[in-house]
Amino acid sequence: MDTELGVTQCFISYVHNDNDTFGKVAERLKSDLSSMYAAHTGRRLEIFLDRESIGWGSNWAQEIRRGVENATIMIPLITLRYFQSESCRSELLTFYSNAQQLGVTELIAPIILAGADKVSSDSSSDEMKLIASLQYIDIEEAWVEGYESPQWRRALHKMVLSIEKALLRAETSLLKDSVDDLAKDRTGSDSKASSVVADATEMISAVLEVESLANDATASLGVLRDQVEKATKAIESAPDPKKKQRVLIASAASMRAPAEDYQAKSQAFEESVVHLDGQIRAFFAELGAISIAAAQGTLTDLRKNLRYVEKAEEAKESIEGFIESVKYASAMNVSVRKAVEPALRGATATRNALTMMAKWADL
Repeated sequence: MDTELGVTQCFISYVHNDNDTFGKVAERLKSDLSSMYAAHTGRRLEIFLDRESIGWGSNWAQEIRRGVENATIMIPLITLRYFQSESCRSELLTFYSNAQQLGVTELIAPIILAGADKVSSDSSSDEMKLIASLQYIDIEEAWVEGYESPQWRRALHKMVLSIEKALLRAETSLLKDSVDDLAKDRTGSDSKASSVVADATEMISAVLEVESLANDATASLGVLRDQVEKATKAIESAPDPKKKQRVLIASAASMRAPAEDYQAKSQAFEESVVHLDGQIRAFFAELGAISIAAAQGTLTDLRKNLRYVEKAEEAKESIEGFIESVKYASAMNVSVRKAVEPALRGATATRNALTMMAKWADL
């Protein structure tokens, strides 16, 4: 009689257009990788291709936390379009934040399908830097050779070995943490409550720091927005092509510094939110499990300090409008487009941070 050693859950995060472009590569990976993993390890690799099928649903940010705690593997299927997808970026950053907080970032096993030469630690994109820092596998050449090629089979074998090693490290780490938590529980709930309440001050300070960085990014955005509007009006009102060309060059120069300032401040805001996300979810879960009044009071205080979260959805709408105005300006001239590229990267970072913060309202 066959016996199954265990089931490993795996989530492939990908852009649906990439799946169509590359011959249903996500489905092929699901089939081939799960089969080879089972043959090599004796364990079943249960691969999911969307949030709903894995059971994350609308509350996916919180469910990702549980997935990390249960050693779920995440495979970002990378092309350069991946970094332009808000949902993919959110999945990656949320998973990474929780995995980092638990010390198991090896659970992220990126596969690069296209654009490996652009993914580096020197990239202007934080997500590209993150992928570059992880143990990614480049399968572009293997895909070109075809699903029945030796290169494809070698790439699958490499993925299986990588996942097996990552899972062993992660499960060992998570098991040790569980044992440590059990030992702490034996010290008594009063001691635990005191410790958690003491940590709340530090957590509230971190929340206030995020709010401060958000305000810095908002102020920088205001300066940039004014500059973009002025430049757009000046360009549109230029009386002739020669004058318009001079205005375009001047406008590009006037927007460059504010755009770079906004990018720097918005990326600092995003980085702080990503770093805090895993911590705040774990902290809420820990506080919620303690029935002592002091702990519950701390939970209430912490929620009050999340007041910026209430503005997140409204701020996202404003960012979407700004992105459209910048895209309009960038279509006017190459020099203008180059000048406002940092603004688009900054707006993307802000949007992603706000999306992540909006999920805190469900805690």
